[in-house]
Amino acid sequence: MAFPNGATANAGTYCRSDRQAYRARQRWPASIQLVAAVAAGVRAFHDALGRSAEGVVGPSQWEPGLSFPTAIGPDDLWFVRNFREQFGREPEYTAAGSFATSLIFEECVRSAGSFEDKDLLAAAAELDCYTFYGRFRLNRAIGRQVGHRILLVQWNRGHKVLLSVEDNK
Repeated sequence: MAFPNGATANAGTYCRSDRQAYRARQRWPASIQLVAAVAAGVRAFHDALGRSAEGVVGPSQWEPGLSFPTAIGPDDLWFVRNFREQFGREPEYTAAGSFATSLIFEECVRSAGSFEDKDLLAAAAELDCYTFYGRFRLNRAIGRQVGHRILLVQWNRGHKVLLSVEDNK
């Protein structure tokens, strides 16, 4: 998708045709100054594209080293250290999100005293808290997570660099 302000966005994956398109970026129109891709938030994007991933912006739910006022569960340092020890690599936001989900679930079970869906949902609707992953708060009317904020990262010399760190409060 191209935008009039010189940006283009890719909401797909980094399949073979996408990889070929990214590798041909030097032949794209000069008017395209910014490239964003949904898949750019994970290391596999850079692994698949190599230098062609440089400068691409993408969303991330969490990055190691960010810290929030943790009220439920361990802090960021604990999670990163234990993940590295267990798996021998840096955690991605997908792993962090899964672990944070288990922390929220545990808090809901503790609060509800039940495993029934309706009780867990009622307990979740009452939560407004932080884990190392950020804020958790549901919109009670629609049951949607509205507390967590998305980060933007950009690939620079093989590393993700945070472009924005929203307050998440």
